Amino acid sequence: MARPLVGPKKDMQLVVRLPNELWRRVEALRAALSKRAGGVDLVYSHVVREIIERGCEALERELKR
Repeated sequence: MARPLVGPKKDMQLVVRLPNELWRRVEALRAALSKRAGGVDLVYSHVVREIIERGCEALERELKR
């Protein structure tokens, strides 16, 4: 059964498997960001999107050197 679409139709869905250690890091980041946001329980997809955006920015800067 397909999942319902969330967000703009032009958004692409990415399905990945993460090793346990990397998943624990994502969970720790989500918990820390939730705490910083005043205890708001942040959605994993938002946190993963932020991680990807910041990682892309860092790699793009590094490649421009």
